[in-house]
Amino acid sequence: MAEEKLFGKYNEFVLLLSGFVLTGLIGSYISQRYSREAATSAFASSVFKDTTAAIGKRMMATSSLLNALQSEDDANGTKSAKLEVAMDRYRDGLQVWNSERTYLREMVSTYYGTRSWETERKIHYHFRALGDALERAYKTGKADYPCLKTKRDKMLDEVSAFAGDLSQALDSGRIGSDADHGKRNKIRYPDTVCVIR
Repeated sequence: MAEEKLFGKYNEFVLLLSGFVLTGLIGSYISQRYSREAATSAFASSVFKDTTAAIGKRMMATSSLLNALQSEDDANGTKSAKLEVAMDRYRDGLQVWNSERTYLREMVSTYYGTRSWETERKIHYHFRALGDALERAYKTGKADYPCLKTKRDKMLDEVSAFAGDLSQALDSGRIGSDADHGKRNKIRYPDTVCVIR
């Protein structure tokens, strides 16, 4: 009879020990996964903020230069101090954009996936084409301002849609390893925009 009690206590002890071990392992796994997801979400949120801020600054510098160029053209005079300041701000903003962009673009790819990377790249190429047209207007004094403003307004729509897509991905949890990480497509640089010959 003593053996039956000892065996019964041993069985209970094994079950109790197994319960503690399994609870610890499962709890540790859940905790680790939650911590990883929280860290991914926090970093993806930071990437969203930094990327949209950088694009917003570039957009503001581009719009300010476009407005200054058109005001200058409307006044039919030599380059004013206001235009020179707008051009300096544009070039400073361009330098910051170019220095931050590679890192931000790759973080967009890592946390938001290939489609977001491609969209950011298209936006950059549109910025470049519009910037080339603004630089030409600054040097030559000639520009098709209605065309340039239309291009800028289309870019604003693209930027807004891009920010909305990133925000939705962040909100729905389609970030990090849950984002679409397919093959990157080659993005074609757009043709020169708004050229006056």
